Amino acid sequence: MKAVAYLTLSEARHRPGPHLLLIGTLALALFLPWTTRALVGRLETALVARADATPLTAGSAGSRLDLTLASLYFREVDLEPVGADLWDELAADHGGVAVPLRLGAHARGFPVVGTSPEYYEQRGLGLASGERPLIVGECLLGSEVARTLGLTTGAELFSDQDELYDLSVPQALRMHVCGVLAPSGGPDDRAVFTDVGTSWAIEGLAHGHGNANDPALDPRLVIADLEGNRVLSGAYVPPAEIGPADLADFHAHGERADLPLSAVLFFPHSTKARTLVRARIDLREGLQMVAPRAVVDEILGVVFRVQRLLDLFSIAVGVTALALGGLIVGLSIRLRAPELRTLDRLGAGRSVAAQLVGTQVAGQLATAFAVAALAVALTLALLPDLTRWL
Repeated sequence: MKAVAYLTLSEARHRPGPHLLLIGTLALALFLPWTTRALVGRLETALVARADATPLTAGSAGSRLDLTLASLYFREVDLEPVGADLWDELAADHGGVAVPLRLGAHARGFPVVGTSPEYYEQRGLGLASGERPLIVGECLLGSEVARTLGLTTGAELFSDQDELYDLSVPQALRMHVCGVLAPSGGPDDRAVFTDVGTSWAIEGLAHGHGNANDPALDPRLVIADLEGNRVLSGAYVPPAEIGPADLADFHAHGERADLPLSAVLFFPHSTKARTLVRARIDLREGLQMVAPRAVVDEILGVVFRVQRLLDLFSIAVGVTALALGGLIVGLSIRLRAPELRTLDRLGAGRSVAAQLVGTQVAGQLATAFAVAALAVALTLALLPDLTRWL
């Protein structure tokens, strides 16, 4: 058997081209279906887990898919915001826990998510350092955000300003990093979390007046001083942060219903509460309440149909690979005919020729399988989470 293996390896070294071509073709035929099924399985696991952890989400009427992607993965979508009064209404419902979400702002390219402390409890998010944002002006970094930006607890982070040359747009807000989340393996790792009030402050919808009474304020900016209440000139530019002096009188202008939210997550305590609250919201004009799991099942239905098409393509590649393999093996036998005749004259017998061909084919198949397995492992290791592309 050692002699057969030696002759097989010697022939492969003498004519590497046909062997490499066959191994590459077989490896590709194995790699395509193996990789697509592994990636689809990973995507299905991530989508279903995230959807199951979010029983219901309420938002403005429109695309169910957009509302689901915004609520689960913080995607910017073309949906009208809902008023904060919807959050108040659902929070007053004793049948579950209501969690607000305000999206749209960014910090160094990462989404800023305005929410409440209940979000971290319902998601089961732990802290790697620091604490959760308890006051306006603080932010909590996802693990990937902290690693990418090189920030830790105690650092400062500015929100992104969409229009640099538009003076009517609120300036970037400087936020204090109060903590860093432990890795969760999901979209929470790639977000910056704040209090809802901080998100409204970034949009210019809320602010404080603590700095108006600062003794160091330029007197030329003070128009009037009425019983300790200063009236400032329009030339006054408020500081780009929410300081301790602003917290006492931090407020938003307008009615509660005018303060925007992107969605309100609802975690019901029972199936009955789930049914009742969904029916109540769906009957409201301009609102909808969606079960993310149902939407995710629809997405996966499309993904599985695409996978079936890829499977057909993989079958075609596999048939081509087998045909090419048969052709290469046949040509190899013809090229080795003088070698086989010499072995026959030496008394080796036909069994040795069969062993040579069998060892060659087995070695090619084993090598192709090993190459395909290595390629699949590298692809899964290097390819990022597919939910990033949703």
